[in-house]
Amino acid sequence: MTIKDNINVVLEKANALGNIDIYNNVLKNVIAWIEDQTKIYNWQELRKSYSTRLIEGQSNILLPDDYNKILNAYYVYQNMTYSVEVNNIDDREFIMLKSQKGLPKYVSVFENKLHFSPIPDRSLDFTMNYFSKYQNLSEDSNVFFSDKIIQQVAYIYVLQYDRLDSTTEEIKLEKMLAEHKRMTPDLDGSGRIQLSKYAYPRKKYYRFRL
Repeated sequence: MTIKDNINVVLEKANALGNIDIYNNVLKNVIAWIEDQTKIYNWQELRKSYSTRLIEGQSNILLPDDYNKILNAYYVYQNMTYSVEVNNIDDREFIMLKSQKGLPKYVSVFENKLHFSPIPDRSLDFTMNYFSKYQNLSEDSNVFFSDKIIQQVAYIYVLQYDRLDSTTEEIKLEKMLAEHKRMTPDLDGSGRIQLSKYAYPRKKYYRFRL
């Protein structure tokens, strides 16, 4: 199901289907939540590879637009595969070799580029494995999160739209993400939504549960 489909499931149960103000508010917040999650965590579902041909003297490459975090990298030369170490650009080892030419030993991410140290002195086939992120999502987007998770997030934002306490539902969301974490070991941290400063308990309750 698309993001729109999942939100409409929740709005229908809340007798708010067709309310444009609520829909737009929930849509904006759900998309922001999804995109934020993929920036915070290393989701196995968003693991990708990027390959390119390096030429002699090429000191860096542009990172993919959806890049979030590098996992590992390697290059192939004369049918042999060589791993390179991911390092900080200000580390002593990286600095010592970055002005030299040779087979790259280190790579470092800096200002949307991947830098090599030493600088390649020959053409190489380079591959980087990385975790990507979602960006520019729309209501028609499909994401790897389950429909239940997206609907739970939407429900939380419906509650917050009406300035209702969403703490209990946030705890349920944490449990859902914990189960996803169990299935995908590289996930870490908490998926809790921070309460809006405008969210507080009122004598109004929705008579449905997802």
